[in-house]
Amino acid sequence: MIKQIMPLSLIVALRFFGLFIVLPVLSIYALEMEGATPFLAGLVVGGYALTQAATRCRSYRFCGLCNDR
Repeated sequence: MIKQIMPLSLIVALRFFGLFIVLPVLSIYALEMEGATPFLAGLVVGGYALTQAATRCRSYRFCGLCNDR
């Protein structure tokens, strides 16, 4: 059982790591740009998060359809 759970857990952990490692860097970079405000930096980070969520939902549906066949 543990041999089946560990690879899946590692995949999920790496996907979340890839998502959340970008957020601190993105906010710092956005605040350093000329004319940037905290509101605009938050808007950029929120847009990134929404884009990631929409892309992941779509890819999960596609993978589910492929596996159902």
